[in-house]
Amino acid sequence: MNYTNTTINERELFIMNHKGWLYGTLYDDFASADHLMYRFTFRNPKGIILGDLSKTDLFYNYHNDKRNYYLGLKLHNINNENLIARQEMMEYFKKDFQNSLLFFKQHNDYICALADFKNNLKIFDPNLSASYYACYHDNIKLFYGGNAKILLEEDLAINMELSELQKCYVESIDKYKLLAKYNCFNPCMNLVDFNIHFKNVVQANNAELLFDKKCQYSASVFRKIHEIYDENLFLMPNNLVDLTYSYAYRIIFKNLKSPK
Repeated sequence: MNYTNTTINERELFIMNHKGWLYGTLYDDFASADHLMYRFTFRNPKGIILGDLSKTDLFYNYHNDKRNYYLGLKLHNINNENLIARQEMMEYFKKDFQNSLLFFKQHNDYICALADFKNNLKIFDPNLSASYYACYHDNIKLFYGGNAKILLEEDLAINMELSELQKCYVESIDKYKLLAKYNCFNPCMNLVDFNIHFKNVVQANNAELLFDKKCQYSASVFRKIHEIYDENLFLMPNNLVDLTYSYAYRIIFKNLKSPK
């Protein structure tokens, strides 16, 4: 069973004669997967920006044998070249993805998923699916739109009191229990299920407090690419779409008002 009670957020930006769209994604939700594939074919974007994936995260999440190497080498090396994802993703799909025992692509489709062998389930992965779609079409550019997650954790550790983080955690647990009681998501079969649903709860209830820097960074990347290329499709976790859109709008509006 795969279903969602969550409205999938969408926003549109049209500025400097360039049109862009901001779409929310949900892991382990094939309603989100179908919606995303429909939007790809309907919009026919010239560029796709992965707002929840950075260059470091690519190797950390999908290259198990290279985690330590790339975490140490690539973490602070952030520049314009590191936003370009197409070539690295193509190499990944040609080599590592073909031999992976964890990730696979559905037959005659672009949808990629994580294999749950224990429960004979598949967990939809929006970043891999969007990347495969972009790599399959020669005319679509692909960009990293997220910053390294460890940098966000570092920022929270420095700027937030432990008591604040503890309060967020306790409130999120209570909210999770309430949503589970009213069957707002699939029952958790394993730790991966819990992690996905709990993360959605945290993002929905603490977006500005915990993910403010993440959304600011992604909005800045979107603005940079949006100025150069037209018709870009920008993907973000569903519960962070509104906050990211507000930052993208502020950045673009501020640049328009600033003197040349």
